[in-house]
Amino acid sequence: KIQKKMLRSGLFAIAPTSLVAAKCLSKEEREWWQQPAANRAVADRIKKFENDVSMFQPDTALLQGPALPAADKLTHVIYDTLGSRTNAVSTYRVFAKRDGSEVSAVASFSDRGVSGHPGIIHGGLTALLFDNTFGWTNFIVAMQSSEVNDLEFVVSETIRHLLNDNKADTSTKKIGFTANLSVNYRKPVAAESAVLITTKLEFMEGRKRKLTGTMVSLPTGVHLADATALFVLPRENQPSWLWRKLLSRFF
Repeated sequence: KIQKKMLRSGLFAIAPTSLVAAKCLSKEEREWWQQPAANRAVADRIKKFENDVSMFQPDTALLQGPALPAADKLTHVIYDTLGSRTNAVSTYRVFAKRDGSEVSAVASFSDRGVSGHPGIIHGGLTALLFDNTFGWTNFIVAMQSSEVNDLEFVVSETIRHLLNDNKADTSTKKIGFTANLSVNYRKPVAAESAVLITTKLEFMEGRKRKLTGTMVSLPTGVHLADATALFVLPRENQPSWLWRKLLSRFF
């Protein structure tokens, strides 16, 4: 009955760019995702979120279904390139409030392949983590439905549907793309450190969604960076083949 409501509401036609890119994780990506936390601060924060009944972990849905063979995986920049291939980003876990009001990500870094200046995380990696977490936030916002009030179920079932149906519409008509990303770097982020990214929707206006986020150090809570993002939905009259072409080019 709930699945029928989801079909009527068009929720199965929604997929964030991170899912379009990652789909099902490969064996290597799963092993990276499931490896022990890099340090006590990361482990404690993940455990705190897992024990918080007001939160759920949307990215666990990427573990559904059989693992992709290594040759067939879709090379997501975090799960594959910076994750399973190099372990430069040793942890990236996403958690969401059950009311959709906030999304958080716990990330940790190694000392290899992450620096700009010696011992300092490259600012582009900070921006990447903000952008990907904003993508999940935008997805969570789009998943909210007046017909289905169990957000965790909606997220899990939508991703399961997409993983099991290669013909599923992933044109991002209800998600859109990042149109603008602005990052304020407040303090250097050290290599071999861990961070907490917290993001939320600020406002919606027509086809536009503005999101805001902060990055703080774990476990100290020192404010490292903050960011805003603008997501724009495609115009209704854009031909779907154009968006599929864009997806294939960039993801």
